[in-house]
Amino acid sequence: MSQRQPSRVAIIDLGSNTARLVVMGAIPGVSYRLEDEIREVVRLRQGMTVAGLSDEAVERALSTMRLFKRFCDSAGCDVILPTATSAVRDAVNGAAFAERLRDELGLELRILDGEREAYYGVIGALNEVGLRDGCVLDVGGGSAQVSEMRQGRYVRGESRTLGALALTERFVHHDPPTGRDLKALRAEIEAQLSTIPNLADIRGTRLVGLGGTIRNLAKIESERQNSPLNTLHGFVLTRHSIESSVTLFREQPLARRQKIPGLSEDRGDIILAGALTVLGVLERLDVDELTISTAGLREGVFFEYFWDHLPCPVTPDVRRFSVLNVARNYRYDEAHTGHVRFLAGRLFEQLQPLHDGGPAERELLDAAALLHDVAPSSPTTATTATRRP
Repeated sequence: MSQRQPSRVAIIDLGSNTARLVVMGAIPGVSYRLEDEIREVVRLRQGMTVAGLSDEAVERALSTMRLFKRFCDSAGCDVILPTATSAVRDAVNGAAFAERLRDELGLELRILDGEREAYYGVIGALNEVGLRDGCVLDVGGGSAQVSEMRQGRYVRGESRTLGALALTERFVHHDPPTGRDLKALRAEIEAQLSTIPNLADIRGTRLVGLGGTIRNLAKIESERQNSPLNTLHGFVLTRHSIESSVTLFREQPLARRQKIPGLSEDRGDIILAGALTVLGVLERLDVDELTISTAGLREGVFFEYFWDHLPCPVTPDVRRFSVLNVARNYRYDEAHTGHVRFLAGRLFEQLQPLHDGGPAERELLDAAALLHDVAPSSPTTATTATRRP
């Protein structure tokens, strides 16, 4: 195939609580890297009524989207993919809001339905954690998605209005929350989860979690453990940890809650409702832990663009492509690296009676050989690679 040209791709995720922009430098099917990202608290769902999004929320969202559009223009983005989720799709004036964005900013906002929102979250996670069979839980500001995977492919997803902001607005009326608030919250979560079909079929399965609420719960536990890692990728969050955090959230007023290490200050007022949703899903699935994916909907939308040649936009081998992606971003010498990998492999095989290494060790050695000359300089999306894995 002929070499594809580098492009700069912007993905906008206008959620019920926050709006996020990520900019990826990419050669579709070859390599990509995160170049920039912006997060703004919009609280688009705040004050929403049967009449739709409030005027104040609409103005906050428009201001943020103007900021994002100016940033994309100044950064020279070739493609802008704006999406909106729960708040806009649920609001009766959601379509009017999208039309205003198109008229004022030239942005064609794609309003995702619940099933499509679940799908993109799964695609983002599958390109990061390599889940074969199991369940993905995404807890956002307005809704939560529970999705099933089989053989590394998305099967089905269900969306419910179990987002942290949506539940807080409806059921938390005191600071700290009262017993009545908590009872109403738990009853609503249980009632909505009971309407999701086929949850019994995936009881005991592996669970992957994504979204701001879940990442914040993991960050709190990471701070408790004094973890030296600067990423939550692959972090295992236990039911016991979430229960400990819920105890803190329900006992402390907002001012003290916001000072909990690891908790984003702007989530202090809504984190309890989100945490209870996560606990409800853990209990329904009869599992005691979940694995964190730092990729989600935004990355899923990007991967649909990046893996456009595949029938399903998921890399066949997450670890293998991750290593290649790093090498290509740092413009590795493919011929030299191939020779080093060959020699390292021969040595591994010939010395196997001495080291007794297996396939896992062989894979790590191959990755080390591929990356051995990667220099600690600024990566680039330019690459000599012309084929896709």
